[in-house]
Amino acid sequence: MSTYTILQRFAALDRKITILSVQNEDLTKLSKQRSSELAKECRLLEQLESESQKLRAEIALEEKKLQEHEDHVISQRKQLSTLGGAKSAKYVEREADLASRAASVIEEQLLVEMQKSQELDVRLNAQRSKVKVLEENCARENAERAAIVAQNQSELEKFTRERSEGQIDDSAKRLYDRVRTKHPAQPLALVEGGSCKVCSRSIPAQIVNLVLAGGVLQVCPGCSRILVPAEEHHVSE
Repeated sequence: MSTYTILQRFAALDRKITILSVQNEDLTKLSKQRSSELAKECRLLEQLESESQKLRAEIALEEKKLQEHEDHVISQRKQLSTLGGAKSAKYVEREADLASRAASVIEEQLLVEMQKSQELDVRLNAQRSKVKVLEENCARENAERAAIVAQNQSELEKFTRERSEGQIDDSAKRLYDRVRTKHPAQPLALVEGGSCKVCSRSIPAQIVNLVLAGGVLQVCPGCSRILVPAEEHHVSE
């Protein structure tokens, strides 16, 4: 197998490795993005649950205050029937009236808070449903992405192993690796009709002859890719 054939095999495998690696990176980023979105919705759910608990505690406190004022009103009313003096009765009546007014204020406030609690419950239930759906979708999508990543990883190992089996001298491999660093997608360029098929640069006849001879690898003076004679272009991508 000629050096050109091996290099083209390297290039084909490297492209596959790059594609799979990028796909794995994209899938990993997407998983992190979905997890971040879920975490955000979970934090909102926790916030709503905290607000709901706080509001329920305030409602319970207001209900207790209301009950105390109502009990006080009842107690004051009962005292009126046992008092003989008009002055004392008037005092108790005034106290009962104040307690009744305070109870009315508390009751109005309680109704407002109960309305807020109902509205918050609607938001809370909607958020719970949203988080549940997101959790199910996230779990399913993560499982699907994990399967794809595992499959890609298996193919990556296969392609990497195949690449390592290619026999080529060290100087040619170093040159290939250096060129691929600059042109990872296409480190090789065909020479046809005396010009580079990638950058269209005219190649001096001396270099073309060296490329055809298949000795020391030559690079295009225009794009610095390794030149391969068109006749050697027979490796399947």
